[in-house]
Amino acid sequence: MHRDHTSAESGTLQLLTQYSPAFAWSGVGHMVIAAETYRQLSPELQTRVAKILKAHPDYEKWQQSHAKAGSEEVDLATFIFMRASTWPDEIRRGAGSDKQYDHSHWHYVDYGRR
Repeated sequence: MHRDHTSAESGTLQLLTQYSPAFAWSGVGHMVIAAETYRQLSPELQTRVAKILKAHPDYEKWQQSHAKAGSEEVDLATFIFMRASTWPDEIRRGAGSDKQYDHSHWHYVDYGRR
């Protein structure tokens, strides 16, 4: 099935290129998947997720970042969902106030090679 790219998708890609280069499963990779995931959520679930994320400790920072980026192509709720997808990596082994979120063993399980 052929699908035309929407302006929101184009805006998402433009927004993602403003971040650091990709290394393995990078923040950009997380945000691409998050954008598509959010798009596929029902409107009711999008509303519930947006309400939950308003309680996130970095919500205001992300809100300001969206405004500064001039991201008309990506609505605020989608942008916040995308940014939240990178937060666990950003705070790992954190310093200062992020130290309270230092739970590196929560992110993944690393099994040794046999």
